[in-house]
Amino acid sequence: MRTIFVRVTDEASPSYAPVHATPITSTTFSIENVHPDFIDATLEFGAGDNVRCKAIALRGPDESKGRQRMIAVERIA
Repeated sequence: MRTIFVRVTDEASPSYAPVHATPITSTTFSIENVHPDFIDATLEFGAGDNVRCKAIALRGPDESKGRQRMIAVERIA
């Protein structure tokens, strides 16, 4: 299991939620479940979706510099 990030679609500024996912390949994942803090958020992809990810520098709360994180960018079959 690995943590990847999915776009929150109901936020005014770009925001991403952590989700637990099972790797299929190095850049594709099957989303298993959403972090409990984001259960009520509207996400671009959800549990059961297979997604392709891209490594993007993303800064988390209390981080002064972004780190490379896997961001879900498209649903795949």
